[in-house]
Amino acid sequence: MASALETNVVEVTPTGDTMENLKTSIKSFDILCEGPCEDSTYTKSIVQKEVDIMKKTYRSDEHRRMSQHSFLVEARAYTHILPALNDLRPPIGSPVAFDIQVLDNNNHFCFLLQDMQAGDSKHRHQHLALGMQETETAVRWLAALHAHHWDSGSWSDHQLWEHGGYWTLDKRTADLDNLERDWDVVVANWRGAYPEVFADPKVRQLGARLRQAGPRLSRALAQRWPTHRTLIHGDFKTANLFFNAGAGAVVALDWQWCGGGLGAMDLQYLLHTSSSLQVLHERERFVHCYHQSLLHHLAALGLSEAAAPSLEEFKEQFEVATLDYGRFLLGSMWRKNTPDACAAAVGSINQGMHKRCSETFVWLVQTFATSLEELSLLNETDDEHCPTDTHTSKMKSTE
Repeated sequence: MASALETNVVEVTPTGDTMENLKTSIKSFDILCEGPCEDSTYTKSIVQKEVDIMKKTYRSDEHRRMSQHSFLVEARAYTHILPALNDLRPPIGSPVAFDIQVLDNNNHFCFLLQDMQAGDSKHRHQHLALGMQETETAVRWLAALHAHHWDSGSWSDHQLWEHGGYWTLDKRTADLDNLERDWDVVVANWRGAYPEVFADPKVRQLGARLRQAGPRLSRALAQRWPTHRTLIHGDFKTANLFFNAGAGAVVALDWQWCGGGLGAMDLQYLLHTSSSLQVLHERERFVHCYHQSLLHHLAALGLSEAAAPSLEEFKEQFEVATLDYGRFLLGSMWRKNTPDACAAAVGSINQGMHKRCSETFVWLVQTFATSLEELSLLNETDDEHCPTDTHTSKMKSTE
């Protein structure tokens, strides 16, 4: 799909340990290349991400196809979307793709990407929860990304996900069947440590309430604000970000779940998976920061303020997106979550903070319970803004 790696390679030197999971292998190398002048050389630091879809056992054929499609989406994003973002000044940063190969009927993928931690790049992972400054940097990055793809349809043009994010209901319809049962397990696991919280009827009934609200929340995100749709990253969390503290910059990788959506979906996901409790207690500050930054970038692109949601509209979008993510957590992620499991996972960068910090988990539970009471959309008598049910998969053909 993309091929920008020079053929004048002199030497390849491994520079780190191989990281592997069920289907993915990640290795890093320094590649010594011949320079343009006689006897001159230069070095490229790369990460090789190799994916073999057939190495993993899947729940179903649909699950396998979804995984396969996610890596096709990532390949298309690196080829068609991200180069233009990297060319902006300042860039909306992502690793440069030197080469991408899609092989074996879309079952084998090889990405050769810029190593963001090598040499003088000064980009580093943040293994702990994001603080105020890092969160603001990431929020402003999101606003810039979303502004540059505002109401563009670029996700459809390049066969990305029609609904970005791995947690959307069109990808997770089976979760609704388990939601109430799994939530009862969670309540039993946590009521000993936080008896007052889990004795609250609004909290105890959270599974049933989110199961009922789930389809309406999903329809609202897909249909209620059609002119506010943009390209979202779909997995914008600490594990997929590299920060350059000195430059106040951030770079995002792992674009498997990018596609169409509301900017609020990326924002709530960042805050609720990756930020500290201090940030969460001042969540509204970052909602305002995102909204103001979005307006700034849209104006710089020649779009009027009327093209964007008002602050009140955006707050509603944010609350809907938050509850929709809550529906996913209750139906898919929290059944095995316990106070002891949180303590054991405290250093696991790929886990959301709600699975690494008991206080964050409890804060989110209470936030979901309160938001369900207050969100006016759920009290409407009809779905005039969302007239049809679209909870069938929007996965584009992978052939």
